[in-house]
Amino acid sequence: MKKNTSNKNKIYLFALLPLLTSLMVIVLAFLVLIRINLLNNLKTFDDELKKKFAQVDELKYKLLFTYRFDAESLNISDTEYEKELDDYRISYYRLLNEIQTHNLLENNEQINSIADSLKSTFQVQIDNITQLHAMLQRKGTLKSGLIFELINLSKSVSDSTGQLESSSLHKSIEDLLIAQNDFISSSDIVSSNILTTYINILENEFYSIEDELVRDNLIEEIHKYRNIARNLIELYERIGLQNAASGILFEYSNTRQLTGLLISRFDIYFQKAIRNQKQLIIWLITSLSLILIVAISI
Repeated sequence: MKKNTSNKNKIYLFALLPLLTSLMVIVLAFLVLIRINLLNNLKTFDDELKKKFAQVDELKYKLLFTYRFDAESLNISDTEYEKELDDYRISYYRLLNEIQTHNLLENNEQINSIADSLKSTFQVQIDNITQLHAMLQRKGTLKSGLIFELINLSKSVSDSTGQLESSSLHKSIEDLLIAQNDFISSSDIVSSNILTTYINILENEFYSIEDELVRDNLIEEIHKYRNIARNLIELYERIGLQNAASGILFEYSNTRQLTGLLISRFDIYFQKAIRNQKQLIIWLITSLSLILIVAISI
């Protein structure tokens, strides 16, 4: 009787074995397909992260170019700039959150740690660009800001001295205008010093004018001009246009280098995670193949 029961159990086991094997094949095949799909989605993250990083850099250069020449040079208004920066911020943080919550990466401590650091450095970059934009707005162009005020005041000084008979005074005005153009276009410390020198020369010329009313008006204008020029020089220093080792551009460059290093580290761990997932898929496919062979032999 016991022998018959044992034989029946063996028959049931052999009958269930193909079913269990088929079930295992289906489960493993499903896991393989899921892993392959997740892996394909994962491969885009690395390139997207580098792309977002480059976009912020491009916006900085666009701002510098726009305010260096004229407000329409790259067709970027203040409203468009703010929208672009906001779009980059939202998409960058969304991408990093997707990376940190991805099924294949959420438990990767190195990648999650780097992603947190990237969020911090990116915010510093955003703050740097926001400060840069405010400074460039204050600096202005040929049509706005301190540059516009400086040009208008130099025209007023030139017009006010037009009727005065003094060749040396007219020569000083010409020299000032040439120095002003160089100061506006180059923004470096040499052009700043030259402009300051010609302001002093012109002021001394004004003190020698005999007409008291004309003299006082011109001295008042040159003092206003000096104050605007001084404000611009200070602004150039804060931006970092006069010294490559200081200013907001220097801070941005340091943060950018740190972000670049973090992205390089991210790329190393990311590629390692990709390799690990590929190895896991190979193991699953190998296991699936062995189970299929066993199932066929049965």
